[in-house]
Amino acid sequence: MGPKKDVVGTWQEAAKKQGLKFGVSEHLGLAIPGSRLHNGSDKEGQRPEVPYDGADPQFSDLYHDAHS
Repeated sequence: MGPKKDVVGTWQEAAKKQGLKFGVSEHLGLAIPGSRLHNGSDKEGQRPEVPYDGADPQFSDLYHDAHS
């Protein structure tokens, strides 16, 4: 599965050739716990119980599935 090539290594090599610094990070680990939040709503304030965007199917491509 996948491109069967070291894509990040290729980026690193190209960056070094240009004298650039290179670093990699991933943020999926932070996104998964947040997936439970984006389907919720405020319990108090100006708009209590109004669902967040993550609960709207129109925005489903912007968020992880709450059950994944």
